[in-house]
Amino acid sequence: MSHPNSNPAPTPDKSGASGFSAQSQMGLPEVLQMCCLSRRSGQITFRSGESYGYIYIQHGRVLHALCGTTEGEEAIYSMLLWPGGGFSLDEDILPHKKTVSLTWEQLLFEGARRADRCATAPKSA
Repeated sequence: MSHPNSNPAPTPDKSGASGFSAQSQMGLPEVLQMCCLSRRSGQITFRSGESYGYIYIQHGRVLHALCGTTEGEEAIYSMLLWPGGGFSLDEDILPHKKTVSLTWEQLLFEGARRADRCATAPKSA
């Protein structure tokens, strides 16, 4: 299943950029929790297969998210359904708008609720 991308290809990591990156099977909940608890600021790029999205945080607060043409909380809920993948945090890119008003805990709770609802919904024949 393909997920929408906001650009034709992810921006390659710049050498010397501040932040970090990792290729792992960590899911977005773990990445978001880690960055927010450590009060980081910057752009989180989350990649799963050919799909990717961006979450912008400032001092541990989620301010903006983008996944394809979807912005805000709905973009985060879409990415939360993806399996684990790679991620990077670029601390040189700060949020340029505010489309998210919920805390990271509220976002993860709602994302889990939606995932449970999808998993228990009857399948159409």
